[in-house]
Amino acid sequence: MPHNGKVDAGPLRVFVLLAAFAVLCPSALLAGDLLSPVAAERLGLVEAWHRQLGTASGARSIVDLQLWVQRSQTREYVEIVIGDGAADGNVLQRISTSQRDRSGRPIGKAEAERLARFEVLKLKRRGIEATTRNTTLPQVRLYHLGEDGSLAAYDAESGELLWSVRIGLPRLGYGKLGINDRFVSVVNGTTLLRVVAEDVPTETSVAPGGRPLEPVRLDHIPTLGVSHSENYAFVPNTLQGMEMYPLAAAPPIEPHFEIFYGHTLALPSRFPGSNLLSWSTDQGFIYVSEADGTPSTLFRLKVDGIARDGVTPASGERFFFATSGGRVYGLHASRIGEVLWNRSFAAPFYHAPYLVGENVLVSTSYGSLYSLSAEKGDEVWPAPTQQIETVFAFDGNRIYGRTPDGQLTTVDPQNGRKIDVPGSVFVDNVILNAETDRLYLVSGGGTVQCLRPSNRELPTFFRDVPPPVREEPDAKPKAGSSAPAQTPDDPFGTEPAPDPFGGGDMSDPFGGGDDPFATGTDDPFGS
Repeated sequence: MPHNGKVDAGPLRVFVLLAAFAVLCPSALLAGDLLSPVAAERLGLVEAWHRQLGTASGARSIVDLQLWVQRSQTREYVEIVIGDGAADGNVLQRISTSQRDRSGRPIGKAEAERLARFEVLKLKRRGIEATTRNTTLPQVRLYHLGEDGSLAAYDAESGELLWSVRIGLPRLGYGKLGINDRFVSVVNGTTLLRVVAEDVPTETSVAPGGRPLEPVRLDHIPTLGVSHSENYAFVPNTLQGMEMYPLAAAPPIEPHFEIFYGHTLALPSRFPGSNLLSWSTDQGFIYVSEADGTPSTLFRLKVDGIARDGVTPASGERFFFATSGGRVYGLHASRIGEVLWNRSFAAPFYHAPYLVGENVLVSTSYGSLYSLSAEKGDEVWPAPTQQIETVFAFDGNRIYGRTPDGQLTTVDPQNGRKIDVPGSVFVDNVILNAETDRLYLVSGGGTVQCLRPSNRELPTFFRDVPPPVREEPDAKPKAGSSAPAQTPDDPFGTEPAPDPFGGGDMSDPFGGGDDPFATGTDDPFGS
């Protein structure tokens, strides 16, 4: 700006310095908390959607953000495929039955099939033979709770808002969400708030999801939030205990209450479809409870150290956890509890394991990431991967984690080698996803970004894979199966040994021989 006939060189000097810095360090100016299209493409990803959550103070206003696979609610698609459509590359087009028409209503299955048949006819005129098929997948939801009491459900595949409601009193604070297919619950002060999660058909219409139920007054002061089984809400409290409330009951509700040794460190966790829940306490115990019917404790296990971040559930009634004592455990939740294996390491663990197939990923407090076999606990990688604080997603090809300084990093699941991420992407806020091959990042301003593999439009569900078959020791033969052949050396086998008290060649000392006590003999003790 001219001043006494001279030009102020200050702003120009700053501009030149910034330009030079941008040339020398371009990645520093690209740093952010979301992936750019170019960076996503280099990782084999594309952005599926992004949306602003509408929180007042961005990510700082988020109380909880959880992914949930709604297996009772499905998404149906009519696909146009070439040939048998066995490969995803043969799918030319997908028409969702829930896509909206001009009036904003879902088109439905019949209209989707009609549109698909019309597309097949157009392809046939061009000499392309195609057919249609129906595909049904579970609905994936994203639940968001803000510190202002706003509770919302989103379609995690499209970002569409399904319902939103404001609950509770913000001045009392909120705990972590409890979620299952039918209900979403949250603790507000000393009150349990329940919301109906899915649409419920009635005799005349459909009652939409997002309807709050009558609040339930808790008997004790809650600590962390709430966790759900299929029918109960588990609420840890300050009395080293757990209250279990029937989710569908109308107040007043008499809870089931149990006291445990130590305060709960993390909310109880369970595998989808299972009624077994597990949690850790600050006294070094792992508890497993069964919620089939009235909740009851199956067993407790004393471990070395504490599992500060809780327990990771797996298929086949298995649980995995790592402790501050430097040990990683695999546990089968039988009636008495069976420790499958435990491994000792020279560093404490402060984060719960993350499962990739049958591999258990766990990182030490020093950032060394190990991959262990879920069956025996053996190390899968030649050496641990360094500078990995946590793992939060897996897309089928890459493991996504966070470094100790907050940057996004990726790892090859086969050998544990790091794969470079273009630029610097800071991921202070992420959504843990162990269910599908999607990656969810949250910016500081409260924007959620969903990324998917570029070659997979529909999600892959990792937890719907059947658990491995376990060989039980000393298993009894099943009904209808033949018993194993017995060896001749078996004294109780099919060939009976001679009976020393029977007939045959062996004489019975008490048989038909002379009886020394008979009347016909001289009795030395007689008269």
